[in-house]
Amino acid sequence: MTLSARTGFSSPVSVAELGIRVDDPIEHLRHCHEKMERSLVTVQNAVASLRLTDPVLRTEAAAALDYELALLRLLENLHTQDEEQSFFPRLRTKLLEDPCDLQELMLSLELQHRQEEATFEELAACMRGFPGSPGERSEERLGQLESLVAQLAGLCGPHMILENERLIATSRQYLTATDLDEMRQEMRLRFRGQREVGLP
Repeated sequence: MTLSARTGFSSPVSVAELGIRVDDPIEHLRHCHEKMERSLVTVQNAVASLRLTDPVLRTEAAAALDYELALLRLLENLHTQDEEQSFFPRLRTKLLEDPCDLQELMLSLELQHRQEEATFEELAACMRGFPGSPGERSEERLGQLESLVAQLAGLCGPHMILENERLIATSRQYLTATDLDEMRQEMRLRFRGQREVGLP
């Protein structure tokens, strides 16, 4: 199975293209959010460029959008694994008393991860059926793409703000040096492993 098949989009992408290094695991999470924010802007611009009426330009714009979505999906996959397999479990074990309701927040964030994944799946299906020439079907599909990208941005933006301000910002007071070291090693292996095998 190819990496493009695993992201759901046709464009082949590589973890190496993300330019990610994991030094401090907490800053790594924040850095991934910044990369995702920039990537979302690029995706929104790519969707806007699909309004071009020339068939050749529209085909090129669709290919560019597919690539940017595949790259964003790959980053989102790995980031979700970082959180749900490395960050959240350790934080949960430390929150015996939870005055800030962080346990409940993590459950909500995991639910939002599933909503983001579902939106990516819809986007991938929509991209696979996108017509290369102008027409009624093309305009209908373009409207669907614009709506899904707006939905994705509407999910990701507030989600990342919540994580940055309520979870990541307070996590160091709960996590030990051993926790952070283990997280760093797991995150590095996760990104290195995907680079070597080419699969998320």
